[in-house]
Amino acid sequence: MLPLLVLSLGAACRRAAPTPSALPVAVLEVRPEPIVVREGQPIDVTIRGTGFDATANTVTVGPVILTAVRSTGGGTVIALSLPDRVPSGGGAAPMLWSPGQYALTVSNTRGSSVPVMVTIQEPR
Repeated sequence: MLPLLVLSLGAACRRAAPTPSALPVAVLEVRPEPIVVREGQPIDVTIRGTGFDATANTVTVGPVILTAVRSTGGGTVIALSLPDRVPSGGGAAPMLWSPGQYALTVSNTRGSSVPVMVTIQEPR
């Protein structure tokens, strides 16, 4: 009788695995890496991670902030087009990205990811 009791308790203590969208917001991969910027062409970027909202993510890459970004794959994939220009501030016209490292984050009502550094470079 005791073994049945142990099996019964074991079954009652099991938890279902969390769904990807129920996990904390985290960026696991950014592609392409490096991101190559060409004047006049938006850059297609794919972000893989966890905890993304279906419709209401904010993606920040350096000075660029994109709002209401959608995800697919149950909150694990964001595909977006990054503009070829960044705000320059002070009322000046936007300018091309400067080559270098930029912090990328994804945030939504669940929180914000730890920044991931991405490299922006000019075409060769």
